[in-house]
Amino acid sequence: MDYEFRQDPSTGKVISRFSMEQALLGNWFDDELHDSPKLQLALRQFLSDGSLTELKQWQAIGREISIVIDGGEVSLWLNVKDHESDAELELGMQMEDAQASASLGVEDFEQALSAWLDFKRGY
Repeated sequence: MDYEFRQDPSTGKVISRFSMEQALLGNWFDDELHDSPKLQLALRQFLSDGSLTELKQWQAIGREISIVIDGGEVSLWLNVKDHESDAELELGMQMEDAQASASLGVEDFEQALSAWLDFKRGY
């Protein structure tokens, strides 16, 4: 999985760029996790337990993107929104599945999260 982090010089916010298959993860970092220390803490506590079994699950329903960690798998998806017009609905339906959802192993997720947190702490 390829990714990089940058800082927006005008806002100071971290911008995440992931490979196409995992682009939604970068959006989740930027849009849901970035401004939520409470969510960051809950996620770190869950992952630090170290006993990721099939019976262990964590989820966060976000404003735009939701995430579920279930055993060794992490799944993200865009939340369905009310569309203001038929044109918006049609545009939304044309999105490729790769942009509307993503999944990855929990080890890859932990590595990306750790790198993102380290980068964020540096700014």
